[in-house]
Amino acid sequence: MLKIQKTTASPAETVAFAEQVGKRLHAGDVIAYFGGLGVGKTTFTRGLAKGMGLPDVVSSPTFAIVQEYHGSGLSLYHFDMYRIEGAMDLESTGFYDYPLDEGVFAIEWSENIVSELPAGCLLAQQSVYTKRTHSQVILPLAERLLADTGLQWQDVDGFAVAKGPGSYTGLRIGIAAVKAMAYALQIPCVGISTLEGLAWQNLSWQGVICSVMTARQALVYAGLYRSDGTTVTALRPDGMQPVAELSEQLAALGEPVLLVGDAVEEIPAAAFLHAASPATKLQNGAGICLAAAQAAWQTPEELFPEYLQLVKAEKDLQEKQRAK
Repeated sequence: MLKIQKTTASPAETVAFAEQVGKRLHAGDVIAYFGGLGVGKTTFTRGLAKGMGLPDVVSSPTFAIVQEYHGSGLSLYHFDMYRIEGAMDLESTGFYDYPLDEGVFAIEWSENIVSELPAGCLLAQQSVYTKRTHSQVILPLAERLLADTGLQWQDVDGFAVAKGPGSYTGLRIGIAAVKAMAYALQIPCVGISTLEGLAWQNLSWQGVICSVMTARQALVYAGLYRSDGTTVTALRPDGMQPVAELSEQLAALGEPVLLVGDAVEEIPAAAFLHAASPATKLQNGAGICLAAAQAAWQTPEELFPEYLQLVKAEKDLQEKQRAK
Protein backbone atom coordinates (compact mmCIF):
# COMPACT_ATOMS: atom_id res chain seq x y z
CA MET A 1 0.00 0.00 0.00
CA LEU A 2 1.39 3.36 -0.95
CA LYS A 3 0.63 6.91 0.01
CA ILE A 4 2.61 9.60 -1.77
CA GLN A 5 2.68 13.18 -0.61
CA LYS A 6 3.69 15.42 -3.49
CA THR A 7 2.87 19.01 -4.31
CA THR A 8 1.35 19.60 -7.75
CA ALA A 9 0.29 22.94 -9.22
CA SER A 10 -2.80 21.80 -11.10
CA PRO A 11 -5.20 18.85 -11.58
CA ALA A 12 -3.40 18.11 -14.86
CA GLU A 13 -0.07 17.73 -13.00
CA THR A 14 -1.74 15.46 -10.43
CA VAL A 15 -3.18 13.23 -13.16
CA ALA A 16 0.18 13.09 -14.98
CA PHE A 17 2.08 12.09 -11.84
CA ALA A 18 -0.53 9.50 -10.83
CA GLU A 19 -0.43 8.05 -14.35
CA GLN A 20 3.27 7.28 -13.86
CA VAL A 21 2.45 5.55 -10.56
CA GLY A 22 -0.37 3.59 -12.21
CA LYS A 23 1.98 2.18 -14.85
CA ARG A 24 4.06 0.57 -12.09
CA LEU A 25 1.30 -1.10 -10.10
CA HIS A 26 0.92 -4.84 -9.64
CA ALA A 27 -1.88 -7.09 -8.41
CA GLY A 28 -2.09 -6.77 -4.63
CA ASP A 29 -0.90 -3.16 -4.45
CA VAL A 30 -2.84 -0.80 -2.17
CA ILE A 31 -2.81 2.98 -2.62
CA ALA A 32 -3.90 4.62 0.63
CA TYR A 33 -4.84 8.29 0.57
CA PHE A 34 -4.38 10.45 3.66
CA GLY A 35 -5.85 13.95 3.46
CA GLY A 36 -8.96 16.05 3.91
CA LEU A 37 -11.68 17.17 1.54
CA GLY A 38 -10.66 18.67 -1.78
CA VAL A 39 -7.01 17.62 -1.79
CA GLY A 40 -7.33 15.77 -5.11
CA LYS A 41 -7.83 12.11 -4.14
CA THR A 42 -10.32 11.37 -6.89
CA THR A 43 -8.21 13.32 -9.39
CA PHE A 44 -5.22 11.19 -8.42
CA THR A 45 -7.30 8.02 -8.91
CA ARG A 46 -8.22 9.25 -12.40
CA GLY A 47 -4.51 9.32 -13.20
CA LEU A 48 -4.00 5.86 -11.70
CA ALA A 49 -6.75 4.45 -13.89
CA LYS A 50 -5.20 6.06 -16.96
CA GLY A 51 -1.78 4.61 -16.12
CA MET A 52 -3.34 1.15 -15.65
CA GLY A 53 -4.96 1.33 -19.07
CA LEU A 54 -8.47 1.71 -17.65
CA PRO A 55 -11.17 4.24 -18.56
CA ASP A 56 -10.32 7.53 -16.84
CA VAL A 57 -13.99 8.42 -16.21
CA VAL A 58 -13.52 8.17 -12.44
CA SER A 59 -16.04 9.47 -9.90
CA SER A 60 -15.91 9.71 -6.13
CA PRO A 61 -17.17 6.57 -4.34
CA THR A 62 -18.50 8.61 -1.38
CA PHE A 63 -22.06 7.32 -1.61
CA ALA A 64 -21.38 3.93 -3.22
CA ILE A 65 -18.46 3.12 -0.84
CA VAL A 66 -16.65 1.49 -3.77
CA GLN A 67 -16.36 2.06 -7.49
CA GLU A 68 -14.98 -0.73 -9.71
CA TYR A 69 -13.04 -0.19 -12.93
CA HIS A 70 -12.27 -3.18 -15.15
CA GLY A 71 -10.26 -3.56 -18.31
CA SER A 72 -8.18 -6.15 -20.11
CA GLY A 73 -5.56 -6.19 -17.34
CA LEU A 74 -5.70 -5.30 -13.66
CA SER A 75 -8.93 -4.09 -12.07
CA LEU A 76 -9.05 -1.00 -9.86
CA TYR A 77 -11.23 -0.89 -6.73
CA HIS A 78 -11.74 2.67 -5.48
CA PHE A 79 -12.97 2.84 -1.86
CA ASP A 80 -14.16 5.72 0.31
CA MET A 81 -13.80 5.14 4.07
CA TYR A 82 -15.14 8.54 5.19
CA ARG A 83 -18.05 6.99 7.12
CA ILE A 84 -16.14 3.94 8.41
CA GLU A 85 -15.28 4.01 12.11
CA GLY A 86 -13.74 0.59 12.70
CA ALA A 87 -13.32 -3.06 11.69
CA MET A 88 -17.02 -3.91 12.14
CA ASP A 89 -18.10 -1.03 9.91
CA LEU A 90 -15.50 -2.07 7.36
CA GLU A 91 -16.70 -5.68 7.29
CA SER A 92 -20.27 -4.54 6.63
CA THR A 93 -19.13 -2.87 3.38
CA GLY A 94 -17.87 -6.17 1.94
CA PHE A 95 -14.33 -4.77 1.80
CA TYR A 96 -12.76 -8.14 2.63
CA ASP A 97 -14.62 -9.87 -0.21
CA TYR A 98 -12.93 -7.89 -2.99
CA PRO A 99 -10.09 -9.78 -4.77
CA LEU A 100 -6.95 -7.84 -3.85
CA ASP A 101 -4.81 -10.57 -5.44
CA GLU A 102 -6.42 -9.79 -8.79
CA GLY A 103 -6.35 -6.01 -8.74
CA VAL A 104 -5.36 -2.76 -7.07
CA PHE A 105 -7.10 -1.00 -4.17
CA ALA A 106 -7.23 2.82 -3.99
CA ILE A 107 -8.58 3.83 -0.57
CA GLU A 108 -9.70 7.34 0.37
CA TRP A 109 -9.74 8.30 4.08
CA SER A 110 -7.33 5.47 4.91
CA GLU A 111 -6.61 7.08 8.26
CA ASN A 112 -9.94 5.60 9.40
CA ILE A 113 -8.78 2.02 8.83
CA VAL A 114 -5.01 2.08 9.48
CA SER A 115 -5.25 -1.03 11.69
CA GLU A 116 -6.90 -2.98 8.85
CA LEU A 117 -4.45 -2.13 6.10
CA PRO A 118 -2.28 -5.00 4.75
CA ALA A 119 0.68 -6.02 6.90
CA GLY A 120 4.13 -5.15 5.62
CA CYS A 121 2.91 -2.26 3.51
CA LEU A 122 4.32 1.23 3.11
CA LEU A 123 1.97 3.51 5.03
CA ALA A 124 3.41 6.86 4.07
CA GLN A 125 6.26 8.57 2.32
CA GLN A 126 7.44 12.14 2.12
CA SER A 127 10.23 13.28 -0.16
CA VAL A 128 11.71 16.75 0.16
CA TYR A 129 14.45 18.10 -2.12
CA THR A 130 15.54 21.32 -0.47
CA LYS A 131 18.59 23.46 0.25
CA ARG A 132 17.88 23.11 3.97
CA THR A 133 20.15 20.58 5.69
CA HIS A 134 19.04 17.14 6.83
CA SER A 135 19.40 18.27 10.44
CA GLN A 136 16.67 20.87 9.85
CA VAL A 137 14.10 18.63 8.13
CA ILE A 138 14.56 15.01 9.21
CA LEU A 139 12.81 15.06 12.60
CA PRO A 140 9.94 17.37 11.54
CA LEU A 141 9.32 15.05 8.57
CA ALA A 142 9.26 12.01 10.84
CA GLU A 143 6.81 13.71 13.19
CA ARG A 144 4.57 14.65 10.25
CA LEU A 145 4.59 11.10 8.90
CA LEU A 146 3.49 9.73 12.25
CA ALA A 147 0.76 12.35 12.55
CA ASP A 148 -0.52 11.65 9.02
CA THR A 149 -0.81 7.93 9.68
CA GLY A 150 -2.19 8.20 13.21
CA LEU A 151 0.82 6.41 14.68
CA GLN A 152 3.13 7.20 17.60
CA TRP A 153 6.84 6.65 18.15
CA GLN A 154 6.01 3.57 20.22
CA ASP A 155 4.47 1.96 17.13
CA VAL A 156 7.77 2.03 15.22
CA ASP A 157 9.45 -1.40 14.96
CA GLY A 158 12.73 -0.25 13.45
CA PHE A 159 14.51 2.35 11.32
CA ALA A 160 16.07 2.09 7.85
CA VAL A 161 18.51 4.66 6.52
CA ALA A 162 20.65 5.17 3.41
CA LYS A 163 24.24 4.41 4.43
CA GLY A 164 25.95 5.65 1.28
CA PRO A 165 27.26 6.58 -1.11
CA GLY A 166 26.25 10.21 -0.91
CA SER A 167 27.11 13.52 0.68
CA TYR A 168 29.45 12.99 3.62
CA THR A 169 27.54 15.46 5.79
CA GLY A 170 24.13 14.21 4.70
CA LEU A 171 24.99 10.59 5.40
CA ARG A 172 26.44 11.38 8.83
CA ILE A 173 23.36 13.41 9.81
CA GLY A 174 20.93 10.73 8.64
CA ILE A 175 22.77 7.89 10.32
CA ALA A 176 23.32 9.85 13.54
CA ALA A 177 19.61 10.65 13.70
CA VAL A 178 18.59 7.04 13.15
CA LYS A 179 21.09 5.76 15.72
CA ALA A 180 19.84 8.28 18.28
CA MET A 181 16.18 7.36 17.70
CA ALA A 182 16.97 3.63 17.78
CA TYR A 183 18.86 4.06 21.06
CA ALA A 184 16.06 6.14 22.58
CA LEU A 185 13.29 3.71 21.58
CA GLN A 186 15.45 0.59 22.10
CA ILE A 187 14.61 -0.80 18.67
CA PRO A 188 16.83 -2.04 15.80
CA CYS A 189 17.90 -0.26 12.65
CA VAL A 190 19.49 -1.13 9.31
CA GLY A 191 21.67 0.69 6.80
CA ILE A 192 20.88 0.25 3.10
CA SER A 193 23.08 1.11 0.13
CA THR A 194 21.78 4.27 -1.51
CA LEU A 195 22.34 2.60 -4.88
CA GLU A 196 20.38 -0.47 -3.84
CA GLY A 197 17.51 1.71 -2.65
CA LEU A 198 17.38 3.39 -6.05
CA ALA A 199 17.07 -0.03 -7.70
CA TRP A 200 14.29 -1.17 -5.34
CA GLN A 201 12.14 1.88 -6.04
CA ASN A 202 12.15 0.78 -9.71
CA LEU A 203 11.09 -2.75 -8.84
CA SER A 204 8.52 -2.91 -11.66
CA TRP A 205 11.35 -2.97 -14.24
CA GLN A 206 12.14 -6.59 -15.07
CA GLY A 207 15.77 -6.84 -16.05
CA VAL A 208 19.03 -5.05 -15.29
CA ILE A 209 19.00 -1.81 -13.30
CA CYS A 210 22.07 0.40 -13.08
CA SER A 211 22.04 2.93 -10.25
CA VAL A 212 24.40 5.85 -10.88
CA MET A 213 25.23 8.81 -8.67
CA THR A 214 27.57 11.71 -9.29
CA ALA A 215 30.96 11.29 -7.61
CA ARG A 216 33.55 13.74 -8.97
CA GLN A 217 35.16 14.68 -12.28
CA ALA A 218 34.42 11.83 -14.75
CA LEU A 219 33.63 9.33 -12.00
CA VAL A 220 30.29 7.96 -10.82
CA TYR A 221 29.13 5.72 -8.01
CA ALA A 222 27.56 2.70 -9.68
CA GLY A 223 25.58 -0.34 -8.62
CA LEU A 224 24.34 -3.09 -10.91
CA TYR A 225 21.20 -5.03 -10.02
CA ARG A 226 18.63 -7.36 -11.54
CA SER A 227 14.90 -7.11 -10.83
CA ASP A 228 12.33 -9.82 -11.51
CA GLY A 229 9.43 -7.56 -10.60
CA THR A 230 9.23 -8.84 -7.03
CA THR A 231 12.78 -8.64 -5.70
CA VAL A 232 16.14 -7.04 -6.50
CA THR A 233 19.48 -8.89 -6.54
CA ALA A 234 22.93 -7.29 -6.67
CA LEU A 235 25.02 -8.43 -9.65
CA ARG A 236 28.26 -7.07 -8.20
CA PRO A 237 29.50 -4.93 -5.28
CA ASP A 238 28.80 -1.19 -5.47
CA GLY A 239 31.76 0.93 -6.43
CA MET A 240 33.15 4.10 -8.00
CA GLN A 241 34.42 4.07 -11.57
CA PRO A 242 34.96 6.18 -14.71
CA VAL A 243 31.88 6.86 -16.82
CA ALA A 244 33.55 5.43 -19.94
CA GLU A 245 34.39 2.18 -18.18
CA LEU A 246 30.83 1.78 -16.89
CA SER A 247 29.38 2.47 -20.35
CA GLU A 248 31.52 -0.32 -21.84
CA GLN A 249 30.42 -2.75 -19.13
CA LEU A 250 26.74 -1.97 -19.68
CA ALA A 251 27.09 -2.45 -23.44
CA ALA A 252 28.76 -5.82 -22.87
CA LEU A 253 25.67 -7.08 -21.03
CA GLY A 254 23.80 -7.30 -24.31
CA GLU A 255 20.37 -6.49 -22.87
CA PRO A 256 18.22 -3.47 -21.99
CA VAL A 257 19.31 -1.54 -18.89
CA LEU A 258 17.30 0.90 -16.78
CA LEU A 259 19.35 3.87 -15.55
CA VAL A 260 18.35 5.53 -12.28
CA GLY A 261 19.98 8.17 -10.10
CA ASP A 262 21.22 11.74 -10.34
CA ALA A 263 24.01 10.83 -12.78
CA VAL A 264 21.77 9.36 -15.50
CA GLU A 265 22.52 12.29 -17.82
CA GLU A 266 26.26 11.65 -17.47
CA ILE A 267 25.99 8.25 -19.17
CA PRO A 268 26.24 8.50 -23.00
CA ALA A 269 22.93 7.66 -24.67
CA ALA A 270 22.52 4.25 -26.31
CA ALA A 271 19.58 2.33 -27.75
CA PHE A 272 19.67 -0.29 -24.98
CA LEU A 273 19.67 2.31 -22.16
CA HIS A 274 16.40 3.53 -20.66
CA ALA A 275 16.12 6.36 -18.13
CA ALA A 276 13.81 5.95 -15.13
CA SER A 277 10.81 8.25 -14.95
CA PRO A 278 11.12 11.48 -12.93
CA ALA A 279 8.90 9.92 -10.23
CA THR A 280 11.45 7.16 -9.47
CA LYS A 281 14.71 8.60 -10.75
CA LEU A 282 15.89 10.20 -7.49
CA GLN A 283 16.27 8.54 -4.11
CA ASN A 284 13.22 8.30 -1.87
CA GLY A 285 12.20 6.47 1.28
CA ALA A 286 10.21 3.79 -0.52
CA GLY A 287 13.26 2.16 -2.08
CA ILE A 288 15.19 2.15 1.20
CA CYS A 289 12.23 0.58 3.04
CA LEU A 290 11.66 -2.07 0.35
CA ALA A 291 15.32 -3.08 0.55
CA ALA A 292 15.24 -3.02 4.36
CA ALA A 293 12.34 -5.49 4.39
CA GLN A 294 14.76 -8.06 2.95
CA ALA A 295 17.74 -7.13 5.14
CA ALA A 296 18.85 -8.22 8.60
CA TRP A 297 18.37 -5.80 11.49
CA GLN A 298 21.39 -4.20 13.12
CA THR A 299 22.03 -2.63 16.49
CA PRO A 300 22.82 1.11 16.51
CA GLU A 301 26.44 0.26 17.34
CA GLU A 302 26.74 -1.70 14.08
CA LEU A 303 25.45 1.09 11.84
CA PHE A 304 28.08 3.12 9.96
CA PRO A 305 28.21 5.09 6.68
CA GLU A 306 29.81 3.54 3.59
CA TYR A 307 31.22 6.35 1.45
CA LEU A 308 32.81 4.15 -1.27
CA GLN A 309 35.74 6.55 -1.32
CA LEU A 310 38.09 7.97 1.25
CA VAL A 311 37.03 11.09 3.12
CA LYS A 312 39.31 14.13 2.86
CA ALA A 313 41.05 13.49 6.19
CA GLU A 314 41.95 9.95 5.07
CA LYS A 315 43.20 11.19 1.70
CA ASP A 316 45.37 13.85 3.40
CA LEU A 317 46.81 11.21 5.73
CA GLN A 318 47.70 8.97 2.80
CA GLU A 319 49.39 11.88 1.01
CA LYS A 320 51.48 12.62 4.11
CA GLN A 321 52.46 8.98 4.46
CA ARG A 322 53.50 8.76 0.80
CA ALA A 323 55.55 11.97 1.17
CA LYS A 324 57.66 10.49 3.97
